[in-house]
Amino acid sequence: MLSGSTLHPYTVCHSTHPIGDDHFHTDVGYAFTAAAGPKAGIAAGESNDWKLVAREELAHMSDEETTANIREIGSYVFDVCLPGCEAVSPAGLQG
Repeated sequence: MLSGSTLHPYTVCHSTHPIGDDHFHTDVGYAFTAAAGPKAGIAAGESNDWKLVAREELAHMSDEETTANIREIGSYVFDVCLPGCEAVSPAGLQG
């Protein structure tokens, strides 16, 4: 932990992919863990298009449930990123 600093989830990837013939979309993916679900609801203007999943559930999701690139990024997070993560106490964070 950095003294006097708030630690944030780190960027796992920046991914740009085509949507249609003449448009591209860029995603920024973050990885973090939580001991419990959110305490607050989704605020106005925030995306409600998210879901908490286990590694096994992600691997078996269909294209109707999520896209292949999201499954690949999620697998990378589970397999590469999370094993090296350290727990950070929210009590030690300053906002």
